[in-house]
Amino acid sequence: MSNPWFEELWRTLGIAAVSLLVGWMFDAVALALLLGLGVYAAWHIRQAYRLELWLRQGKRFHPPEANGIWEEIFQQIYRLQQRNRRRKRKLGSMLNRFQQATTALPDATVVLVDGDRIEWWNDAAEDLLGLRYPRDIGQHVGNLIRYPVFIAYMQGDNFETPIQLPAPANQHRSL
Repeated sequence: MSNPWFEELWRTLGIAAVSLLVGWMFDAVALALLLGLGVYAAWHIRQAYRLELWLRQGKRFHPPEANGIWEEIFQQIYRLQQRNRRRKRKLGSMLNRFQQATTALPDATVVLVDGDRIEWWNDAAEDLLGLRYPRDIGQHVGNLIRYPVFIAYMQGDNFETPIQLPAPANQHRSL
């Protein structure tokens, strides 16, 4: 496989040479060179427009046909998209297995993301904490479990010492 940058350099030099020759024949070297390189620049602008249009269309289609350096750019982006799709499917599969495993646990499990916002929970957490889907997705955990001891515990950095508090959904049960 040849180097696309080397090919692009030869293409540029070829256009410049042809433009110079045509300009020399008509005694308008600067104008011919300007027109030749202007057409070349317009071709690159068109390729950049095609790239932007392809990316805006959702990245689900094969890359547009191109040649030279633009073919290489389109293909590299397409391969990157394919790798990212495979990685996303793999992560989704892992997440599904994690959720299936934690759903079977008898202990309440709540997954928090940045800012202590609720991302997911299992059935036991739903029963003990009174969480409801989809209402509580994205809620700050302190908005749903409103015990000062719990809020202070979450704000601290020491999770080695357990705390005890009544279950929000059933005051007769302890967490």
